[in-house]
Amino acid sequence: MSISWGYTIQLYPSMVAALDLQTPLRTFKTWRSWSDGPFTFNTRPMSSDPCQQPLIFFLDHVKVSKSGLTVTTYKRFVANEAKQCDKAEYIHARAMQKIIVSSNKMDPQYWTKEEAPRRECSEIKNHGGFWHANMEIRIRACRPSESIFM
Repeated sequence: MSISWGYTIQLYPSMVAALDLQTPLRTFKTWRSWSDGPFTFNTRPMSSDPCQQPLIFFLDHVKVSKSGLTVTTYKRFVANEAKQCDKAEYIHARAMQKIIVSSNKMDPQYWTKEEAPRRECSEIKNHGGFWHANMEIRIRACRPSESIFM
């Protein structure tokens, strides 16, 4: 899963390396020419194989509590799905319509610190199974015993 705060969540029902997720998907083309470039930043191409494409959820709602907890709601974008992946994990994932993400308010200087991590850890808060119509995720700092592999 890749969460871009304030924009989208890309849900990959199969395993994707953290290093691959670090480079954003090319979800656009050059205006007028529809060519692949030139771009001033690194992107990775969107696969034409539906089993290698993420399910996309777009920001729908933001709420901040008095205690500083930020809750963002993302709703699934359903494109022309003429070509769908028929793997079981994708069939189950397509049932999901909404993802709710919560996090404590972060220090505004957090990402500018020299030792700042490139990622945060998370916990899926759903009970009774992974795939539901809604998924709840809690973003938090990684604990000393946790590691994120590249």
